[in-house]
Amino acid sequence: MRAIAMYLPQFHRIPENDKWWGEGFTEWTAVKNARPLYDGHEQPRVPLNDNYYDLLDKKTMEWQAELMHRYGIDGVAIYHYWFKDGRKLLEKPAENLLEWKDIDMPFCFCWANETWARTWSAVKQRSVNTWADAFEPDEAVDQNDDSSGILVEQKYGERSDWTSHFEYLIPFFRDKRYIRIDNKPVFMIYKASEIDCLKEMVSCWRDIAVKSGFEGIYIIGSGLDKNIAECVDAINYRAPADLAEIYRKHAKGLYKTGYVPCREVWNLILNKTPVYDIPSYFSGIVGYDASPRRGRNGIIFERGTAEEFEQNLFELFLKNRVYNKEVTFINAWNEWGESMYLEPDEECGHSFLEAVYNAKKRFEQCDDKEIMKFQAKEIGILNKSFAEQYDMRSRADLNVKALNNWLDLYENGIELADYIGSEYKGSFGVYGFGVLGRRLCRVLNKNREMIRCVVDRNIDSVADSDKEMDNCVYVKRIDDMEPVDNVIISVSSNCDDIKSELIDKRKACNVITIMEILELLENNTENRRSYD
Repeated sequence: MRAIAMYLPQFHRIPENDKWWGEGFTEWTAVKNARPLYDGHEQPRVPLNDNYYDLLDKKTMEWQAELMHRYGIDGVAIYHYWFKDGRKLLEKPAENLLEWKDIDMPFCFCWANETWARTWSAVKQRSVNTWADAFEPDEAVDQNDDSSGILVEQKYGERSDWTSHFEYLIPFFRDKRYIRIDNKPVFMIYKASEIDCLKEMVSCWRDIAVKSGFEGIYIIGSGLDKNIAECVDAINYRAPADLAEIYRKHAKGLYKTGYVPCREVWNLILNKTPVYDIPSYFSGIVGYDASPRRGRNGIIFERGTAEEFEQNLFELFLKNRVYNKEVTFINAWNEWGESMYLEPDEECGHSFLEAVYNAKKRFEQCDDKEIMKFQAKEIGILNKSFAEQYDMRSRADLNVKALNNWLDLYENGIELADYIGSEYKGSFGVYGFGVLGRRLCRVLNKNREMIRCVVDRNIDSVADSDKEMDNCVYVKRIDDMEPVDNVIISVSSNCDDIKSELIDKRKACNVITIMEILELLENNTENRRSYD
């Protein structure tokens, strides 16, 4: 098993950061100025022996490489910043490493393909940031400014741009230290789902790779999108980015302590299952605390103990053995600004590095029985996933049943709109804009304007041509619904929970499901006779 840690090259000065954030800014600026936000909050984090290093110093990278070898880190995935028109940022550490052939630090690139904006300092929420006051001039942050705050925009261009990008990477790919899978240089894409030309770009790169003498290029993409899976060689399930469940809980204020417990974070990581039938890389996480960058807006995951990390990482090694080429990515080597780092600090010393070493040693020594036991556990998780897929099929069956009942009533001369109009007075809202919801809206608005509001959490993905009701408001959340007298739930699953939430938030509103209406019509002989 190869353990590869994510690597941030932000620990040196560049002219852009001096201009944007204040002279002398590096990642250490945020780290040093962090403050505790609740009792027991472990901030600021201090590197062991106050080692606030500079990555342009060769001795720093020599020290890092020695640590990696001592504790079983097999390489790093260096964040790579390439923007439109070939603009680069923070490229110097990697370029230096390319020149310093005597530093034995295996590496690959992770393209951080994001637009740079003033999000760290929360442009319109400056008061919540712990360091912005000291490092941003007043004129840089106008509380009334509604601009985007974009510093460097990410655009993907055309084939000539993709070719220039690949040609820059070729000397790195040819370096004997560059990490390969299937004898192909590894190239990770941080947000592959945001690249609308991903298929064409990857095809271009594969062609150039072969023409340049490589067997190809091994692309690992992050993001759960079918189009991504068709373009890349593997999917990386990143932590913390793929822990949406934890984010939602935290946002609702369920953790009054101020942080999300370590065990819950790792339970989600270890219980994830692949979405697509290609190699899947499940990333581990040392901890996560974005408060040095984002103040009170920062999400905080508990670091936990080194012993807990060792056990979780050991299980993650076993999990990745099942699903990929025996590589595990760890977030991160030195993300000090988000408190994700393996490097030693004053609080824990080298204990988290020792945990990596011990977990790898345990993995290498575990016998077939232990591996088979873990595989059985994974089969159980997969079966749970299959059960969820079965539930999706069941929901589809319910939709078919509802439509069938609807058609049966129609063939017997019973008009659903007439019945609803006679039984429920006033205006209407519809929850759910899927197959049933759209059909329901068309029927109810055919002869009378009955629908005033539609709510669907995926409404943004619905084509404008399908939002054809003139006097209707389309929203994503129940909280944003227009006032109506009745709400009809058109979805066929989780109806009880949805109904409870609607009743709770819309107390003066009558709530009924489409299934209940159809069953009333089907079973009530008096109603059937009155409309025959």
